[in-house]
Amino acid sequence: MIAGDGPSRADRLEAWELDLGIVGPSSLASNAQIAAHRLYAGTPPQGWKNQVHDEPGLALRYRRSQRLAYTEPSWPFCWRADVLGDYGFSFGNVLTAARAGGRLRFGGLRRDFRTDGTAPPSSVIDDGGQPPSLPFYGFLGVEGRAVLHNIFLDGNTFRRSLSVDKEPLLVEFTAGLVVPFDSVEVGLSMTVTSPEFEETRSWQRFASIWFETSF
Repeated sequence: MIAGDGPSRADRLEAWELDLGIVGPSSLASNAQIAAHRLYAGTPPQGWKNQVHDEPGLALRYRRSQRLAYTEPSWPFCWRADVLGDYGFSFGNVLTAARAGGRLRFGGLRRDFRTDGTAPPSSVIDDGGQPPSLPFYGFLGVEGRAVLHNIFLDGNTFRRSLSVDKEPLLVEFTAGLVVPFDSVEVGLSMTVTSPEFEETRSWQRFASIWFETSF
């Protein structure tokens, strides 16, 4: 991933990112999931024979976050709360989509824009104020997406492969907890997403955990 920040202020962040990679068997995604299932579940996952073929992947992504509301540190724990609005897009053969949403964060906040381990490190802003005394913060988020192309649902770009009828409009809800340290951040989140294709009516649920450090 190649990332670059656009204009940034204490209450606004703009970022461009360029993702380069590969999809298909050469990505070794099937090897990783099969190994994980054998280790934790004891049974191999099904369906990898239907995965997309090898194809270089490229995605240009833009993101803008705006702090819409912000509370000053409150007694007795010096906790803060803010509301962030987000919108952006992705363009490429892996994913072409637009997104918009918002997040509520509360607790021991730094004045940054991060909740999921994906925002650039430069989004952490030292505002010179009193540091929060709570060693963690929580967040709630909602996001809507309009999807024009998703290679994992539409199939390969330059050759025939299996595909499904995707849903063009999606909604996603997220909740989580983040524990920031001086140079390390640990986070846990739970995400629920509306059905991504017509062959299923079930909502998808998954958990994520991340560790991040700055040099």
